[in-house]
Amino acid sequence: MKRFLKALGRWTFFTLLGIAGLLALFITWLRSMEPQHEGVINVAGLNAPVTVARDAYGIPHITGGSEHDVFFAMGFTHAQDRLWQMDFIRRAVRGRLSEAFGSLALEADVLIRTIGLSHAADQAWNVLDMETRAALEAYASGVNAYLAQHQGPWPPEFEILGLTPQPWQPTDSIAAVKILAVGLSTNAFAEINRARLLQSLTPEQLGQLQPPAIDEGALKLFRDSLQTAGLDDLYEFLPKDMRFTASNNWVIDGTKSLTGMPILANDPHLGMNAPTYWYLAHLAFPDNDVVGATFPGTPFVILGRNREAAWGFTNTGADVQDIFVERLGSDPDTYETPDGPRAFETREETINVRFGDPVTISVRATRHGPVLPDLGEDGPLKFLRREGQVLALSWTALTPDDRSIGSAYHIKDVKDWNSFREVMRNYVAPVQSIVFAARTGEIGLLMPGRIPLRNPAGIFKGLLPAPGWTGTEDWTGFVPFDENPQWANPANGWFATANDQLVPDDWPYAITREWDAPFRGWRIAELLEARGKFGVEDMTAMQMDIHDRYAEAVLPKLLPLISPAPENESALSALRGWNYAMAADKAEPLLFAAFMRAFSKAVYADELGDDFNGAWSYRTAFMWPLVNGAPSHLHWCDDVTTDDRAESCADRATLAFANALAELRDTYGEAMADWRWGEAHNIVNNHWPFGFVPGLRDLYDIRVPFGGGGFTLARADHRFAASEPYAGVHGSGYLAVYDLADMDNSRFMIATGQSGIPHSPHYDDLAPIWADGNFVLIPSDPARYGPMIAKTLVLQPSDETSAR
Repeated sequence: MKRFLKALGRWTFFTLLGIAGLLALFITWLRSMEPQHEGVINVAGLNAPVTVARDAYGIPHITGGSEHDVFFAMGFTHAQDRLWQMDFIRRAVRGRLSEAFGSLALEADVLIRTIGLSHAADQAWNVLDMETRAALEAYASGVNAYLAQHQGPWPPEFEILGLTPQPWQPTDSIAAVKILAVGLSTNAFAEINRARLLQSLTPEQLGQLQPPAIDEGALKLFRDSLQTAGLDDLYEFLPKDMRFTASNNWVIDGTKSLTGMPILANDPHLGMNAPTYWYLAHLAFPDNDVVGATFPGTPFVILGRNREAAWGFTNTGADVQDIFVERLGSDPDTYETPDGPRAFETREETINVRFGDPVTISVRATRHGPVLPDLGEDGPLKFLRREGQVLALSWTALTPDDRSIGSAYHIKDVKDWNSFREVMRNYVAPVQSIVFAARTGEIGLLMPGRIPLRNPAGIFKGLLPAPGWTGTEDWTGFVPFDENPQWANPANGWFATANDQLVPDDWPYAITREWDAPFRGWRIAELLEARGKFGVEDMTAMQMDIHDRYAEAVLPKLLPLISPAPENESALSALRGWNYAMAADKAEPLLFAAFMRAFSKAVYADELGDDFNGAWSYRTAFMWPLVNGAPSHLHWCDDVTTDDRAESCADRATLAFANALAELRDTYGEAMADWRWGEAHNIVNNHWPFGFVPGLRDLYDIRVPFGGGGFTLARADHRFAASEPYAGVHGSGYLAVYDLADMDNSRFMIATGQSGIPHSPHYDDLAPIWADGNFVLIPSDPARYGPMIAKTLVLQPSDETSAR
């Protein structure tokens, strides 16, 4: 026995020693993935040395002797820190996900290849000016220089999937920018959603649930002639909740500023990803400094400031997409037009499928745009030919003369309102609402981008898939740039946008009929009018404001409908006394969100049936008249699945409140004092693709408790139908406040960290700082940022070649 125990002890010792050794090797292997941020690296393609000086958070200050060298170093730096993100975005927009993920990604690739974003990016190269081309070429050279000198393992996503990054092309940067247009242009999806909902709802119900109402003639024509064009297949594939496009920006002039100079604030809202879409950087050119948020895959500061001006974007939500139902001619290779049959434009695309054979598809296009593919039971390769019809997509982002990325290059040199307007003149998509400020004292608001002009004889108005053969629903051109909404130097001293309606109802051009809810816009106006003058800290405090104007508007209408009972008395009392602050450490925000979730279900789940989950959200434009007792909406409160009596809205509110309490007690415990909004409302920065893989998501996703909600300035929206219905999945991945009196006093923050490598200390080091509402400085004066530098890398031209 003693010999056995002694042997066992030796075996255990050597086993533990072996495990420790393997662990040490694994840690060493992981560390070898981290890029070199100090010392000197010799690379081909530079004219002169470039310094990349990173602060304690990994934010680089890139200083070079020419534009070429700075943009080269930006490409090298992005590749060091965000290589997988760049590769994944490129695969997604070029329809090459199947090369990595096999047949699981084939339908997505077929759809993207058919839409033709990659094709449009390659076409756009031909219309760019020489300066923009040179910048994109320098950036691609920098990315490829990093790939060429790299040794050791690639970032873990490549190693796990067995992939090797491929060289970067200048047109890949154009394609990367177009991925933003995909997420910020959702009108076609909304048309398909309406078409699907018409199967469950009457036209009157559809106009109430998803306003605005649609012309009766358009509805009749759609139901009689257009509804059998395979829309169901697309509906099942495409996203259902279109409300996740939001942002805030505002600017004040010197009359409202403590410094006497403008201050500009911006926080664009996108899906919360790990890493975030944005990468902070300072680009120091010989005669200029540009600081702010870059988009990995592109060399430019998209959101930021230079020495003389600052700019901030929000999404306008302009209606820049239409679905057209095309009728096939007697020859199936043609389609009908007002001038007779016309042959489809065609091209072939080959998709390489990992673990499978390559798939070749024939892509067709009509005069309106690409013909969308069949994504139904017959497989992704059979184009829609149901009853002689196909679907075509018109979209401004597909125009071959899209020079939007050129605007991203030239914006670094703007100095005043007029030069800013001229830079944005060639911008195409997506349409944005941009606030601007200059050290001249000017402030402005501009809505650049192509806004379609629709045939005034049309009756569909971009709300449903429309007939393509008549010509009556065609686009006739675009709003002239000088007539796009734009204003400068207002009498009240400020501009603000929050995706809400910016123009009066009688504006001469239709921008959209689906503006976002006004509640964040109301709050910004309320705060800016509440006092005389503001400083930078006041602006950052506004960005973290958690007062919910929607809750303030709707709860006083709903609470009196709930029948009091012993089991709900304390919860009702808490909501009656609530100050409408979506605070992470309070129970009331969670109770409000759960109640609205349950009330939405009680009101319209019975009418929608199987389509309910895809439509389940706050739907403020629908709820507002309902809770105000509009007679036109009261029928929604009747449960159509029961025959005994017509339920009232009070019945539905009482039931919903009981259901919400039952859900919260079951999930978070019986005592309401233990409930915390922040516990349920974790921000989930989701990793692509490992955030969807059990066992890996805990390593790759970044979670932080957070307050706010879908209608607060500190925005963190959630999805009612998700498995975590209160988790924050859409919000401000980037925040900035620009001080025009002292540009180096501007404040910046991103939601995750600078690095895309999960075991890097900079993968998530900014996440808790972001959640706490704090910011960092990124000065451009070397005397001010010098003491902040933690690591300095010098990129040295190799002996073999130089750039030019």
